[in-house]
Amino acid sequence: MVARDHVAWLVAGLLYATGTLAAFFLSVAVGLFGFQERLRGPWQERAGAVEALAALVLVGLIAARSRRVTPTVRSRLQGT
Repeated sequence: MVARDHVAWLVAGLLYATGTLAAFFLSVAVGLFGFQERLRGPWQERAGAVEALAALVLVGLIAARSRRVTPTVRSRLQGT
């Protein structure tokens, strides 16, 4: 149960990071909640870089976590 919860939190973080980045690009393209965002600007570029970096780090952590827990260990954790 603990192993699955850890991966679930990483996936939730990944979805949050990619979701906020997607919402930003949606706001740039067509507007969001009546507000049209600009793509260029000092905070836009920094925020986009941080969100993209967070997504990459989380993908790496998820991959490392799934490699570390082998199928044999997974079956023991699940009680089968």
